[in-house]
Formats: sequence, structure tokens, C-alpha cells
Amino acid sequence: MEATGACFRKELVSKLLHLHFKDEKTRVSGDALLLTAELLKVFVVEAAIRSIRQAQAEDLPCVDVDQLEKVLPQLTATRLPVPTVLQARSQQHAVVPHATPPSG
Repeated sequence: MEATGACFRKELVSKLLHLHFKDEKTRVSGDALLLTAELLKVFVVEAAIRSIRQAQAEDLPCVDVDQLEKVLPQLTATRLPVPTVLQARSQQHAVVPHATPPSG
């Protein structure tokens, strides 16, 4: 995975994760930190893209915290559609996600 643009430092991701762990002794591998950092990056980019679209829909020249607040519920819902960022990447790289069929 190639790094492009801004990213979250592993130390920050580790601290964010440890804020929510019940056991202080819980450890996180370096690979898990990198993956979580990538997920955070996708989340932030998706929030920015949706905020821009919200501002455009409101005919505003720039994005304000109000547009971000309007799109956040879409990003924190239990069942999310595939984020715009991932759709663009999958179309660009012809990645086709696959699902394991349910057993039984």
C-alpha cells in the first residue's frame, strides 16, 4: 500500500484505540495500527467529500462545520453504503470485493 497525502501517526492511532480498551494491557500490532490509520484516513476523506457535496447542494461557496454536522450521521450509521472513496478506488483499480456465502 503506497502512502499518499496526509496520514495518521501510529502513536496517535494507538492512543485513540487505547482510550476505548477496557483492559490497559491490551496491545495492538504495528500492522493493525497501520490498517486502522488507513481506515481513519478513508473516514476523514469521505467526510470531506460528503461535506463538499452538501455545501454544493446548498449553493455555498465553501464548506463550514454546518455541512460536516449534516453528513456525520450518514457516516456513523449502522449500515453504510460503500464510501465514495472506495468506489472510486475500486473503479480505478478494477477491484471487485467478494463476499463469503453464508453457511447453513
